[in-house]
Amino acid sequence: MRFENDRIICEGVVAEAWVLPLKNYLEGIAPAKISIDFTKCIDVHTAIAQLLISYAGIYGIDYEFPESNYAYKYLLQGAKVVE
Repeated sequence: MRFENDRIICEGVVAEAWVLPLKNYLEGIAPAKISIDFTKCIDVHTAIAQLLISYAGIYGIDYEFPESNYAYKYLLQGAKVVE
């Protein structure tokens, strides 16, 4: 996982170890809308997905997904934040 201004680039497996760095990044960049490139990513830990779903519901995220049908892709695409 790499953070480049308002863009995150994910490759391979995004493990639980990235939860705190991601949380800190999101707190620092809020309220900006960000984009995330998952095109080279094969899996995302559920805690990472939870942070992204929460942020997307408040500020917005543009996702770039791989063509492969990974479970995290459907989780992030179908998530709805309920107030």
